[in-house]
Amino acid sequence: MAYELSPGSGGWNETVLNGFHISYYGKPAPGGSAPYAGLILGASGNLYGTTYEGGAACASGCGVVYELTPASGGGWNETVLHTFGNNVTDGVTPGWGALFMDTSGALYGTTQGGGSYGGVVFKLTPKANGRWKETILHDFDPSAYGPNAGVVMDKSGNLYGSIPEGNLVLDKKGNLYGGTVGGGAYGNGAVFKLTP
Repeated sequence: MAYELSPGSGGWNETVLNGFHISYYGKPAPGGSAPYAGLILGASGNLYGTTYEGGAACASGCGVVYELTPASGGGWNETVLHTFGNNVTDGVTPGWGALFMDTSGALYGTTQGGGSYGGVVFKLTPKANGRWKETILHDFDPSAYGPNAGVVMDKSGNLYGSIPEGNLVLDKKGNLYGGTVGGGAYGNGAVFKLTP
């Protein structure tokens, strides 16, 4: 589910913004299922995210990109912006990485599978008719692990990503920060910095 926590007199109050349905073989949830990735906030106040499963393109769903918009009468409305397909021209199963939105409102993300089966980096561009156009920016080698993390963009428009499950963080000097789920001195992960 997607939820909001707001401060109250006795602690924090939870509001469910959107509940996702379970997707299983032969019965994919059209609005997406298993929202592993975090949400991002757009300039207009809308929320954007991905689901690992769901959508109608595969037997159990290959995942979707969705938008949550505040409804006039309260609550939030979900709109599926893109349904991933089970073919070599699209990615499948977005991972744990959040989307990235550039200044023009285009969305960037990754999938663990699809393309040549090594996952892809994709871009969704809003069109005048309310639809979104997908462009595959990179198709990963099938011999490598598909990316779990999303991408970040520098001032020159370059994209950076990694296989670990969290998005990288880019500072004003161009340094990249991230974490791993394994390795390090004790085998339990590490935090790293990459300097240009």
